[in-house]
Amino acid sequence: MNSIGLFFASSTGNVEIVSHKIGNAFKPYKVDLQDIMLSKENKIEEYRFLIFGVPSWDRYFIHNDWYEFLPKIAGIDFRNKFVALFGLGDQVMYSFNFLDGMGKIYDWLIERNAKIVGQWPIVGYAFRKSDASRNGKFVGLALDEDTQPKLTSSRIKIWVEELKREFELI
Repeated sequence: MNSIGLFFASSTGNVEIVSHKIGNAFKPYKVDLQDIMLSKENKIEEYRFLIFGVPSWDRYFIHNDWYEFLPKIAGIDFRNKFVALFGLGDQVMYSFNFLDGMGKIYDWLIERNAKIVGQWPIVGYAFRKSDASRNGKFVGLALDEDTQPKLTSSRIKIWVEELKREFELI
């Protein structure tokens, strides 16, 4: 139960690549990567600390794999789980719905009393609207591999250090 479960969906491979980077940034802590397309829903119950990786997927929608996976885990008790989110999107091409999928999954988790950690500042981004933006912050780490790929590694490093504190690992 000391390890962290990182559950992700990825169509193009970008979220999977970022998931590996996040896992490596947590060393010496163990991060178990789980592609939700291949994972059993009861795997989530094994972890107190969870990270969900969310690709952007059209306007107002979540990725198909998350759409199919969420109902399967709806009966899980999230009250004693720490959950962090990260999302990938394109803030230029999809300026009016940047990272909306991450916002939808955040709302779903809040309804199930999950303890959400890992909010991220909106400073440094150029978007018009995002369902993942609440009270001046993103609900999780916001990454843009299309227009800001050079910032990904440094953002991950900062975010993971914060998660270690919020997960009470350090």
